[in-house]
Amino acid sequence: LERFMHGLWTSIFTPGANSQLLLAMNVSFVALFLSLLFLLLATGGNGHVFALLFIAMGLFASVQWFVRELAAVRAANEADTPPPPTTTTTTTTSDDADGEEKKVH
Repeated sequence: LERFMHGLWTSIFTPGANSQLLLAMNVSFVALFLSLLFLLLATGGNGHVFALLFIAMGLFASVQWFVRELAAVRAANEADTPPPPTTTTTTTTSDDADGEEKKVH
């Protein structure tokens, strides 16, 4: 639990979403759904609570869709990224009268 909380705390200060943040978000949504379902039963099917439950389900679905699309884009970018170029040095040779630089590998 301590490692999870530490990972969650550090994820606040780093860009992107990691597994601790996604888990905490999903647990929060489950708690929200359970609360709204309890309220729906306790109020005898109140329309306002039903509307809130519907909005929460839409928010959950859209957040999950966004997280999956973001992961797919990151995976595609990592697969398409070429390896880093080899180091090249530029030197000016003394026999160049016009002072052009030539790359030497």
